[in-house]
Amino acid sequence: MPALTEIFGDDSVLQFGGGTLGHPWGNAPGAVANRVALEACVQARNEGRDLAAEGNTIIREACKWSPELAAACEVWKEIKFEFKPVDTLDKYMNNDSTSEDSLYNRSIERNDNYISRCVFDSDNRRTISESGRSSIPTRATSSELTLSDLTLREKI
Repeated sequence: MPALTEIFGDDSVLQFGGGTLGHPWGNAPGAVANRVALEACVQARNEGRDLAAEGNTIIREACKWSPELAAACEVWKEIKFEFKPVDTLDKYMNNDSTSEDSLYNRSIERNDNYISRCVFDSDNRRTISESGRSSIPTRATSSELTLSDLTLREKI
């Protein structure tokens, strides 16, 4: 929560699924725990505290006056991301040909980037033009936006 508050600030909408639904006391206490944690982080930030350095302390202090947050913290303790991402944008943009597992290397057409295929293949409005390229009709009349226009080309 401290990181979300620091990154997105006040002009954001935060959606909580597992933190609310997975609370040991039920959904309503889970929602209260999330609200209290967010309010504690906003208040601490407004007081000039360093959310990145003091995040855990801020949440633990809020647990003293919120049993819902205390119960959530007891279940989840501290969240750490101690793994490297396995599917990164750099992997596709740099044409990582050394990796046999790269989806980029298994793409049908070498000149189209895998990312655009993932984005547009699930779109129900997709059509196939006479040239065989996928295209998405825009709302403008007599206008088509083709994937080739949106695709990032390989680095030569």
